[in-house]
Amino acid sequence: VSGCDPPPFSGQRRIEGDEGKFEFVHNGARVYSWEQTLEEVLMYIQPPPGTPSKAIECIIRPESMRLGLKGNPPFLSAEFSSVVVASESFWMISDGLLTVNLQKARKGETWAAVFKGHAQLDELSVGEERKALMLERFQAEHAGFDFSGAEFSGAAPDPQTFMGGVHGARRP
Repeated sequence: VSGCDPPPFSGQRRIEGDEGKFEFVHNGARVYSWEQTLEEVLMYIQPPPGTPSKAIECIIRPESMRLGLKGNPPFLSAEFSSVVVASESFWMISDGLLTVNLQKARKGETWAAVFKGHAQLDELSVGEERKALMLERFQAEHAGFDFSGAEFSGAAPDPQTFMGGVHGARRP
């Protein structure tokens, strides 16, 4: 036994007690947390305390995003793992939390990570996300029914392509 502490965690993991949310961690520190729906990916980032919105620079393009404080190197500059509709995506600060709302270009697509090069969700988590998105799709397409207690046995199909695809799906 060397007596050394293990290196701090880096990667992606589910946030305990916050269903459907994940966090990307680097060297033990949360960089951002995120969740997804059929149509969007929501990112949550904790800026330095007291940061006004006018000090934030956030540029969202279809394939990438740059985020940071104006006049400084970016805090985050990366390519998305898929494509977004930049003209419908936006960011805001509320109660000291920066939220970035990314509109998926391919409605129903299951993202395994927000950015290329960042750790991917494990297969179990991707499967759980796929199930949640399928239930959301069923609820949207059959509003008169309650799918809140529904479950899938086995693997869920791809919510983007199942039975002809998502109604009203965008094209990138």
